[in-house]
This record gives sequence, structure tokens and C-alpha cells, in this order.
Amino acid sequence: MPKVVAYVLALASAGSEHDVNEQIKKIPDVVDSKVCYGAWDIVVTVETESFGKLDTVVTKIRKLPNIEQTTTLVAT
Repeated sequence: MPKVVAYVLALASAGSEHDVNEQIKKIPDVVDSKVCYGAWDIVVTVETESFGKLDTVVTKIRKLPNIEQTTTLVAT
């Protein structure tokens, strides 16, 4: 079965972007995470075995301190 691939765009509190990014990188199934400039502060690439696991990863990201908002894009 193909993996579920998603991109999570995250908005972090000002000044916390790099610290939050390091925390995100420790979450299982996160394959890449980068601080960027623009409307979103962090772009996270997630590859999981199921949508249920994707939900778990996104929930962990959303619960991190200094995360203000996220949106998730699922790739096909």
C-alpha cells in the first residue's frame, strides 16, 4: 500500500521558529522540516502508513508550544 504523504504548514510564535522546528524533527514519520519565509514559518513533510497515523502526527505538531496555526496538504 502506498504511503500517505502530506505537507504541514505551520505558523509559530515570533522568534520561536527554529526551536519549534527542532522539536518537529523529533516526531516519528516526519521526514523533513524546514523554517521558511512567507505566510508560513515552517514546512513539514510527513510520510505515514495511514490517514490515522497522519492524524496522530498532525495532532502532535499542533500541540507543540508556540504553534499558532497549521494547515495540512495531502499529496497523491
